[in-house]
Amino acid sequence: MATRTVEPYVLSGQRVEKMAIEIPDSSTAPLARCYVYEVWDRMNRLVYVGIADHFERRWAQHRRSSFWLGEITVAMVRVEGYRSREDARLVEACTINDQSAVYNTDREDRAYARYNAREDEEAWRDDPWGCTPVDRIIYKWVH
Repeated sequence: MATRTVEPYVLSGQRVEKMAIEIPDSSTAPLARCYVYEVWDRMNRLVYVGIADHFERRWAQHRRSSFWLGEITVAMVRVEGYRSREDARLVEACTINDQSAVYNTDREDRAYARYNAREDEEAWRDDPWGCTPVDRIIYKWVH
């Protein structure tokens, strides 16, 4: 069972609840080197998927320059850390292609090709992306 801790937090000047979820068996895993984040709106739509080496820095950039943040009300951002940028890139591409995030308009074909070329069907059923997150954080907006 995953352990959860919830704390009030300020993310780029906005009040949120930060929920850290400890993933079982991750205590011995290497630290996350790259993050995939999913932005969800109040209508429970996946509106954007991105990748970042430093999520909070990237989120501050979005706040300054992403037009789509002015068009939605963010309810939650789910952030998962991966051992490598290659793993994170694959998860980002598969999520964009499979989930049809509203503001991700380009298909992610190069990384997605790795997903489609999987040879080991048994492994594919157990872990379709072949990438296991080593940590997970959920930011919920306080409205």
